[in-house]
Amino acid sequence: MVVDVGLCLYEHDLIAVVTTKPTPMHNTRDVEVHILQFSTGKPHPLALEPVLFVRKSNDLPATNVGIEIVGDYLALVTTPNLIESAARFCVFEWTTGSLLLDHTVLPDTYCSILFLSMTHLCLSNSTAGTLDIFIIPPSLQSSSKPVCRLALPLVSEGYGFRAIEGRSEPNPSPHGTSHSSIPFHPTSEDAIAIFNVHIRNAEGTAPRGDLTMFVHRAALLRLCESRGSDGETVDWEAWGPPVTRWMDTGAVPWWITTTTGQRCVLGATNMGPPPFIEILDFNPWTVKRTLGDGWDSELVEGRRSVHLEPSVISSEVFQSTVEGCLPYVSIARTSSEDMSFQFDGVLMDEERFLGLMLGDEGQVRAIQIFHIGSD
Repeated sequence: MVVDVGLCLYEHDLIAVVTTKPTPMHNTRDVEVHILQFSTGKPHPLALEPVLFVRKSNDLPATNVGIEIVGDYLALVTTPNLIESAARFCVFEWTTGSLLLDHTVLPDTYCSILFLSMTHLCLSNSTAGTLDIFIIPPSLQSSSKPVCRLALPLVSEGYGFRAIEGRSEPNPSPHGTSHSSIPFHPTSEDAIAIFNVHIRNAEGTAPRGDLTMFVHRAALLRLCESRGSDGETVDWEAWGPPVTRWMDTGAVPWWITTTTGQRCVLGATNMGPPPFIEILDFNPWTVKRTLGDGWDSELVEGRRSVHLEPSVISSEVFQSTVEGCLPYVSIARTSSEDMSFQFDGVLMDEERFLGLMLGDEGQVRAIQIFHIGSD
């Protein structure tokens, strides 16, 4: 049974397929990763061990997996439906099959992996309400723990983080840039990271918190490097407000594939005349250039706005008001601009964004593609 796949196409022509298969033991399955060459479907020629054993799972619904591949490293998070009482975060060197990092946590603690650099990884911790940063060691250590933890805003009594999903695109590359025919690429060092944060109370009743936090990948890496490697937890107030921007997830698509480089695309039916699409640009040079053209903070002219004032989230789910001061420029496009249907979701890559329209059962029934070019 295929559970998930991870891709590293431009750099290694690689697809990693996570599977579960029955074992001779009663009601158990092996969780494995098959290292394949994407263009041929055969075992990858650079992989000394084309099948990596991860762990055993029970024979109930499939193991949930998060997977990312950067350079020679394959990082994997396996979450509930396992025999063991703990979930597992591990990093393999996929070319040799060596296990370099192995960390166990409570189920549902981690659900996604974000590479900050070739050797630094950030995992959002739903149990502790922190961003946990790990460094990949040269060989397996007896103890693998975060070198730094960045705390998120404190939630109110009776509330907890249900899930925190993180992503940043493009991933770091050992050669500094992506391998493709495109002449120019966003750099991974400057890219924005997006975290979709879901907060619930013990009863599962309202009010609920569904929020999105934006922060530059480089800001997280600098914070980690400046704090040493003793596993210290840094309070939210000491790191978060100056370098983040928060939004209600009602304005952010539930698909997380919405950022590339320092841009994010939004699309929501409750924001202005439908269909509404907005691109957020967190590039500080875009902000400076726009202000240099004589635009003032929050001044809207045509489709463009500059946002310098803090975002303020006042919600019962947090103990106090949450602010984020990361500036950005937004460019909006509305239904008056030759768009033929109202979008249920939007996705984005380096060159284009996709507007998706769903059917009654949630299936994608129409896609509209827009090229990203000059105004």
